[in-house]
Amino acid sequence: MSEKLSEDPVRKFRDWMKLQERKQCTYTYEQEKTIICTAYARAEIRFYEMNIVEFRILSLKTDETLFYLHFQLGDNKHTEELFHEMMSTLLAYNEEQTVKVLLCCSSALTTSYFAEQLNRAAKVLSLNYIFEAVSYDKVYEKGLYFNLILLAPQIGFQMKKIHNAMKEIPILTIPASIYGKYDTGALITLVQKTIREHQPQPSKAEVVARAFNNSAKILCICIFNSSRHIRTTYRYYCNGTIVTQGEIKKRNIAISDVMDVIDTMIAIYPEIECIGLSMPGVAARGRLQLPGQGIVDEDVSMEIYKKYHRACVLSNDCNQVAYGIYSLEDKYQDLIYNFQPYGSPLGGAGIIANGELVRGQGRRAGELNVLMNTIQFSAPLNELAVTADGTYEIVSKLIACEISLLAPEAIFVHSAMAPDIEHLHTLVKTLVPEDEIPDLHYINDTQEYMMVGTMLKSIDWYNRFLAGEWAKEFYNEQKEDMFSSSIELKR
Repeated sequence: MSEKLSEDPVRKFRDWMKLQERKQCTYTYEQEKTIICTAYARAEIRFYEMNIVEFRILSLKTDETLFYLHFQLGDNKHTEELFHEMMSTLLAYNEEQTVKVLLCCSSALTTSYFAEQLNRAAKVLSLNYIFEAVSYDKVYEKGLYFNLILLAPQIGFQMKKIHNAMKEIPILTIPASIYGKYDTGALITLVQKTIREHQPQPSKAEVVARAFNNSAKILCICIFNSSRHIRTTYRYYCNGTIVTQGEIKKRNIAISDVMDVIDTMIAIYPEIECIGLSMPGVAARGRLQLPGQGIVDEDVSMEIYKKYHRACVLSNDCNQVAYGIYSLEDKYQDLIYNFQPYGSPLGGAGIIANGELVRGQGRRAGELNVLMNTIQFSAPLNELAVTADGTYEIVSKLIACEISLLAPEAIFVHSAMAPDIEHLHTLVKTLVPEDEIPDLHYINDTQEYMMVGTMLKSIDWYNRFLAGEWAKEFYNEQKEDMFSSSIELKR
């Protein structure tokens, strides 16, 4: 393929795809789509007007969307990278479709023996099942990669705690009558019944976004880390009304994915005036620091402006969740939002004081790694972060410090592994006098809050941009050209 697609890029991309065929896949070529199937999943590649391409991978068993993105054909190298990434996910899912069952007990001794017996039985029955055993202290680290978790009767009391951390995975306590006799036939029947009946429950937004009183045309893009995927959600607001919205699921964070969303949306809605972007990392003056994803001091805001000639309002994800909570709840002037990622010792916080978002020097307010290094924990942080009890210890001690330093009216928490707010309250009460503990709330889904916070900040900063304030402060290299072109866009 040449450096830039020319004349009928869709046809050229189709021709290139045919050269990438693999023996383990079947291919169906239709006028508006291409379907690539394995024994366990299918990839659908659809073509739309303005050279927009959509990649989607669906499980043949559950019809669940495993991978999704869309982009506008342009740069060949980038197109090829995205195609190969999709194919890697499709082929990897081929390997994952063995039903994987995790047995768990206190030390994994008895369940290891039972797992051996179950694997032999599954082989005799020609079932594509794999059974593994793990001790309780490892279940949070490994459980996300299994289709079903079975607990030994002696730790059945932990089922609720494990389920709270891994809501997408069915979790059962093995009946004592089956466990005591190592009854492989009865357990396999139970596994089959459970897998057949389990239907993942979609999460529900905690709030509904209010209508925005503004005349701007703003594309909001929010990136956040769920327990199993990196979710990129986007909405185009025109005069405060949602015109369209969507979501992309992948396993990593890449600025190129943001660019693909913008490419597609601007191709369809060229009237878009401003882009609001919220994502993990330290966001300061349009630059982003997110070393864990290979993003080091990247001038994201300027890159987006130079490519699309639209102002980009870059924000930290936790900050915008906190701002969204403050705006929607309309109850507290001083609050903190705490996010503790699944299995990670390093979380983040968004802080609202006197109704204003606190950013601090270098925009690092809420980066909790320094604070965590000063707190005494019962074990190393990387060990605590992979268990529910350890995560509750991390979050409760952070809350205690925040109460001591900031005395907020309320603290909101999102942590898949520590969702029991009453239990958190009990732990905090051992560290802080009860009459000093603020209102504690758990947020199950942060998407709506983050989107609202991103939109409100975008409205504010875009108005400043049109007034010339932001152009001088952040885009001083562009100055007059940038400001004048944005005025033309507005007109």
